[in-house]
Amino acid sequence: MGRKVVVEDLFSLSFVSDPQISPGGDKVAFVVTTIDQKTFEYTSHIYVAASDGSSKARQFTSGPKSDRHPRWSPDGRMLAFLSERDKDKKAQIYVMDTAGGEARRVTDQDGGVAAFDWAPDSRGFVYQARVLDDTGPDADFLREWYAREKNGDAGKERPLPDVRVFDRIRYKANGIGQWDGRRSQLFVVSLEGGPARQITSGPYDHTSPRWSPDGKWIAFVADRDPEADYRTVSDIWVVPAEGGEPRRLTAGLGPAHNPVFSPNGRYIAYLGHTNPEPAGMSSNTRVWIVDVNQGQPRMLTADFDANAGHSVGSDMRSDAGPVGPFWAPDGRSIYFLSTVRASTHVYRVSVPGQGAGEVTPVTTGDRDVFGFSMAARTGDIALAVTDPLLPGDIFFLPAEGGSERRLSAVNEEWLAEISLSKPEPFDFVGADGWQIQGFIMKPPGFQPDRRYPAVLEVHGGPHSAYGHAFFLEFQLLAAAGFVVLYTNPRGSDGYGEAFRAAVINDWGGKDYEDLMAGVDALCRLPYVDEHRLGVLGGSYGGFMTNWIVGHTKRFQAAVTQRSISNLVSMFGTSDIGYFFNVHHLGGALPWADPKVYEYRSPLTYVENVTTPIMIIHSDQDLRCPFEQAEQFFVALRQLRKTARLVRFAGENHELSRSGKPKNRAERLRQILSWMTTHLAAEKEAEAGQNGAH
Repeated sequence: MGRKVVVEDLFSLSFVSDPQISPGGDKVAFVVTTIDQKTFEYTSHIYVAASDGSSKARQFTSGPKSDRHPRWSPDGRMLAFLSERDKDKKAQIYVMDTAGGEARRVTDQDGGVAAFDWAPDSRGFVYQARVLDDTGPDADFLREWYAREKNGDAGKERPLPDVRVFDRIRYKANGIGQWDGRRSQLFVVSLEGGPARQITSGPYDHTSPRWSPDGKWIAFVADRDPEADYRTVSDIWVVPAEGGEPRRLTAGLGPAHNPVFSPNGRYIAYLGHTNPEPAGMSSNTRVWIVDVNQGQPRMLTADFDANAGHSVGSDMRSDAGPVGPFWAPDGRSIYFLSTVRASTHVYRVSVPGQGAGEVTPVTTGDRDVFGFSMAARTGDIALAVTDPLLPGDIFFLPAEGGSERRLSAVNEEWLAEISLSKPEPFDFVGADGWQIQGFIMKPPGFQPDRRYPAVLEVHGGPHSAYGHAFFLEFQLLAAAGFVVLYTNPRGSDGYGEAFRAAVINDWGGKDYEDLMAGVDALCRLPYVDEHRLGVLGGSYGGFMTNWIVGHTKRFQAAVTQRSISNLVSMFGTSDIGYFFNVHHLGGALPWADPKVYEYRSPLTYVENVTTPIMIIHSDQDLRCPFEQAEQFFVALRQLRKTARLVRFAGENHELSRSGKPKNRAERLRQILSWMTTHLAAEKEAEAGQNGAH
C-alpha cells in the first residue's frame, strides 16, 4: 500500500490536454502542463507521440512559458501552435516542421491570437484576435491609450485607464475583467508572415474560425444583432476568405457554436440548440448540420436525449480540450462528445439524407473522455482520458477497430507511490421517486468496524456533473479520513433534458431533497458517523451549501466557495446575473417579483444557521462576485455565528481549477483544516441531539 495523498502533490502532477492527431493518423500532438517547482508557475509544452506506440512521446517544443493549441497542417508537414515565448509578446502563431528544428513566428498581432485554423492548402491561417471597437463611447480615448501602451508609455502597472465609460450591459466577464473596448475579429495571414488582413468588422465578437475545403469561405460564430448582449444566441456565419459581406446560415434562435465544414464543403456541422420551451437555455445541446448554400439547419440528434459536449467536473484539467464535432472522412457520420450517466464518451451520429441520424457510442467504460480529435484522412481518433484513479493521459483508437493504445503515462511515477480511493457508484431514490446517482469514496486503509466522519460535495452549474474523473480534492479528503459522498441531483447533466431542466425555478427545492436523500442513504451505512457530517461546494454548489446550512442542523461543518447568497444583488453584479438569474427563477425580475428572489436567496435564512461555516471566495470573481461572500459573512458574524472568511486576492471564479498553484494548494489546506477541526475528533452523541434532519 502506497502513501496517502497530500496537498503538496498538486505541484508534482502533470496535466494533459488538447490531443491532436495528424491527418494521416500516424502522430498525435498534445499539451502537457506542469508546475515549475522553483517559481510555482504553470508551464506548458507540446509533446508528439507515434500513434502505433513504436516510440515514447517526446517533447516537441521548449518555450519558457506556454506552448499550446497544436494544430497539424493539412499536408501533415508542419505543426502550428500558440506561444508566448517571445519577450513582451502575447500568444502568437508559431510553426515548426514535423521533423523538429526552430519554431518560426508567423503573426505579430497586438493583444495576441486566441484561436486559428489552417488554410486547406497549408499556406496560411485564419485567426481570431481582439481589436479596438471604434463604436464604443470612449473609443478615441482608448485608442490613444493603447498606442501609448504599445510604445511603453502607459505604465505596466495599470493595464487599463482609471476612468472608463460603458453603455453596454455586458461590460465585464469573469477571468477577463471589465470590457477593454476590444472585440474579437478574424484575420487572414500568409504562412510566410507579413501584414494580416482583417476580414470581419463591426461592434460584434467573431469567433471559432474554420476554413472551407476549397479555400473560398471562412465559417465563424457571432451574434451580429443589436440586442446581442441581452440574448443567449449566436449564429453560424460564412464570409469569403478574401473578405466581404458575411452571410448568416442559422436562424438566430439559440446558441450555435463549433462550426466545421464537411469534407465536400457542402455542409457545416455545429453544436447548439434553439432555446426551446420549456427548458430554454437549459436545453440539451444538439448536433446540427446546415447547408452552406441554402442555410437550412437540421438537427441530427433529436432522438438522443443527452447533451452534446463535456460536463463532468474535475480539478485536474488545464483545458477541457476539443469536444467536436468532427466529420468522418467519408462525410457520412459526425463524431462528438456527450456525458451520459457520469461518463463522457465519443459518440457517432449518422448523416441521413433527411431527418435525424442514428447515434452510437464509440468509446465506453467508467471514465471521462475530455478531449478528442479525428484524423482527416484515416478516421483514427486521439483521446484525452481520465478516470477516478488516473489524472489524465492520451490514447489512440484506430479507425478499423481494435483496442485503444495508451500513448502517454505522464504521472506514472507519482501513481506508483500513492494509495488512492476508488469511488463506488450507487443509486438512491430522491424526490418524486426519481433515481439519483451518487458515489462514495472510503478512506485508504478503510476498516469496516470503524465509524468515519463524512462529507457531502455539491457540484456547480447547476448543469454540470460529477462522474468517473480524477478529483484531487476528493482524494485528499478521503486520505484525511473522511468518507466522501458526491451525487448528481436533478439539474445535473447526463440524465436527459427533463432531468437537467427540473431545477428551473426550484433552486433549494427538490434538488435539496435529492441531496438530503443521498445523505440519508449514506448515514444508513454502518461505518458512517451521522453526527460528524460536513458539506461543501462551489458556485451553484456554494449556493446549495449556504441553503443547506440554513435549512437543516444535521451538518457540523461547512465550506462554501465562490458561492451565491443573495440573488437580488447577484442580478446586477454578476457578469451573467441579468440573464442567468432570470432564466433559473422562471423569468422573474428582482423589481417585479422581489419575493421570488428573496425566497430563493440563502441570506434570507441566515438566522437559522448553526453549522460552523468557512467562506472561500476570490476577490476578482465576476461570476459570483465577492460581495456575495461578504453579505453572508457579515450577516453570520452580526448574529455571532461561527464563520470564517478566506479571501483570495487576484483570483477569479476558476481558483480551484486554474488559479495560481500556491493559491490552489492553500485553498485545499484551508478546507482540510476546517473539516478536520470540526469533524475528525471522536464525539459521543445521543441520537437526535443535533436537531432535525
